Amino acid sequence: MGNGIRVVLVSPDKDHYLFTGKLYFDFTNNMAEYEACIIGIRATIECKIKVLEVYEDSALVIYQLKGELEMRDPKLINYRRLVLELIKEFDDIIFCYLPQDKNQMTNTLATLAFMEEEKDDHPWYHDISHYVKNCEYSEQATENNKRTLRRLANDFHVMTSPWPFSMWGMDAIGPISPKTSNGHRFIFVVIDYFTKWVEGASYANVTKSTVNKFLKKKLICRYGMPERITSKNALNLNSSTIAEVCSQFKIKHHNSSPYGPKMNGAMEAANKNIKKIVGKMTETYKDWHEKLPLA
Repeated sequence: MGNGIRVVLVSPDKDHYLFTGKLYFDFTNNMAEYEACIIGIRATIECKIKVLEVYEDSALVIYQLKGELEMRDPKLINYRRLVLELIKEFDDIIFCYLPQDKNQMTNTLATLAFMEEEKDDHPWYHDISHYVKNCEYSEQATENNKRTLRRLANDFHVMTSPWPFSMWGMDAIGPISPKTSNGHRFIFVVIDYFTKWVEGASYANVTKSTVNKFLKKKLICRYGMPERITSKNALNLNSSTIAEVCSQFKIKHHNSSPYGPKMNGAMEAANKNIKKIVGKMTETYKDWHEKLPLA
């Protein structure tokens, strides 16, 4: 199976050349960053390029290559030695740290380049199906591959809301500093995934009992019985109390998945908007709880 690494070369004329590869061994994130860096440098050497700017979103790799950071991981020593040997082929080369949030375009292009159909006479779900049926991994599977297979073999849940107020997401914002005049420092938020309608309330702490009361008073009593509630993997949002409430009213409760960007994005957007609106309406830092119902 292997895990992919991606590199994009950008010419002075803004032409983009995409390179991808796979690693068929267990590796750390920093090892993968070095592998990608080496692929890019070797590609430029083959193209007989003599002047190169290397942009990496791993600060550790960049500062190690520049000699500004001590090498503590013995697994990275040979990587650094190889890169320093390769850069002798250039007349001029510089290494620059580029934060990941400023590297989105390159990441997107590289990901698209990597999304190529692999011809192996099996459908894409072959390894997942084989694991589900036989609990066996493929011979080439790394530890990362095995974890991915176990995750993909879990139960699948519906990630779209079929009608208004049937599926809600819940999350907690905070702790917020400074806390309000009444001691509140958290905002508990739920969003209907169909209408994008948001309900929220402030609390001193988001405990099992406050979540329980919120669900009954603000959600069930106002909008009827939802079919499903999703929550993040926080203890207070996955407590036995919530399980009891959901069981009592026959509501399905699931944890949100990092691989459901549409649902997670709706929740994150709601949280962001609440913070922005409350921030603009607040006259003093300690009265934001009074403005929350108007947000």
